[in-house]
Amino acid sequence: IMALTKINNNTLSAVTTLPSAIATGKVLQIVSVSTATQSVSSSSTYADVTSLVAAITPSATSSKIYINVAVSGVGKEVNNAFVMLKMLRNGSFLFHIDNLAGLNGASGTNYIGTVTSNFLDSPSSTSSVSYKVQLASGNNNSYAYVNRPNAGSPTSTITLMEIGA
Repeated sequence: IMALTKINNNTLSAVTTLPSAIATGKVLQIVSVSTATQSVSSSSTYADVTSLVAAITPSATSSKIYINVAVSGVGKEVNNAFVMLKMLRNGSFLFHIDNLAGLNGASGTNYIGTVTSNFLDSPSSTSSVSYKVQLASGNNNSYAYVNRPNAGSPTSTITLMEIGA
């Protein structure tokens, strides 16, 4: 940690506290879950990405949850398909991670690598809150993949950070 220094005319003095007008948020806890298990879908109906679910119990209803998700090994097969990825909170839609991943106007295979997203959620709860990723194949019901071992061993991750108000 680097100390801050305040300059007063001809002297230097250490700053030990921030002025009260500056709002500060503190990371109260971090939960991170990773999986390398491959998930495949050939349906436009969303299904859970295997083992890509994380839960956190906020300490106050005023807390925010900062979500960082990295979905790796994403790809699609033929028929100009694309990959649709979304995040759910307690089983309900929260946001689209990517709704057109891999869409390139061609009918060939397209492995795009990792799709990432960040989101600041306000669950207003002190009960356990669960976040999970779902996958679907868009257009023509071709195969869509997560954690496909095309080159290496892809691993997808959800990291949740409780930010105190």
